Amino acid sequence: MGNVTLCSIRRISRVQSGATTASACGADVNDLSPAWEHHRIEYSAGSLYDLLRRYFEVIRRPDDGSLPREDVFDRLRGSGVDYLLRMNPLVCERPIVVDNPYPSAFRRVTTERSG
Repeated sequence: MGNVTLCSIRRISRVQSGATTASACGADVNDLSPAWEHHRIEYSAGSLYDLLRRYFEVIRRPDDGSLPREDVFDRLRGSGVDYLLRMNPLVCERPIVVDNPYPSAFRRVTTERSG
């Protein structure tokens, strides 16, 4: 997830009261060359938390018991589906919004298209 992506998620979540995400993570170190071709980077749990906390005040996650309905994943235990519940999945709430005197590129494009 890049900064532009997170800014867009944060902007949308202000309207929808939160964002839900699932991301490959859980390792203790960042993987800068992940095996899956669709991933540019796989963040460690610590790096992902640090990154998301810059954009959201609350990060609900399964490894601290704050994720709602974590019991859904109990069905996967013993099924052969390996789903590491460490910073994955997440519910991000209360986006952090900073007053910005400069228009973002997204707002500029939206304004130009609607005008």
